[in-house]
Amino acid sequence: MTAIRVRQVVAAVGDVDASAAHASAVGLPFVYVDPGVGAFGAVNSLHAAGDTFVELLGERDAGSPVGRHLTRLGGDGGYMVIVQVDDLDHHLARVAELGVRLIWEGGIPGIRGAHLHPADVGGAILSLDQADPPDAWPWCGPAWTGTAPPVSGAPISAISLTAAEPERVAARWAAVLDTSCDGTQIQLPGTTITFVPADDRPDRLVEVQVDGIGDHSVGGVQIRG
Repeated sequence: MTAIRVRQVVAAVGDVDASAAHASAVGLPFVYVDPGVGAFGAVNSLHAAGDTFVELLGERDAGSPVGRHLTRLGGDGGYMVIVQVDDLDHHLARVAELGVRLIWEGGIPGIRGAHLHPADVGGAILSLDQADPPDAWPWCGPAWTGTAPPVSGAPISAISLTAAEPERVAARWAAVLDTSCDGTQIQLPGTTITFVPADDRPDRLVEVQVDGIGDHSVGGVQIRG
């Protein structure tokens, strides 16, 4: 288990049930529906890639944050990247020094996290989360609380996000994550994060590498395998 890595990615989808069925069919098995996302006016479906996760998040209540994101995108697309850290307080102190605002902070037994304001970071919403013990991931339900069940398949090994200024946004993420970047790329243990030039849609997560499952589009995000 590495101390810091991409542990979960989130796509905003218009139809959670249909997107979840498709994700399961292409090799991302269903794990859990988290009732806690109701606090954000949302519904979800969580799917495993080894011991990392793809979350499909949809709108439950009109005017929810995910609903607004879907409106901005004009359809399904990447929404959030959750990076697991070993010392959340250290990172939040660094975030405050950098002038990055939080849009949410909270937790449940065994895990806590903080969502950073996308206007202060770029690319997508970045969440920093600390699990105890580190191999657990209670956002994914009882099976991942206090322990990790046996897993199969490859984890997320790389992601790509769009940005109007890829090098600047890469440097910003590197500063937040207390690491270095090489131009438009950040290398975390087990995961490469790359920023690519923006297209005609808002900045977002656009690609996820999960070895062994082939190439598919899930929730408006390209899965490379």
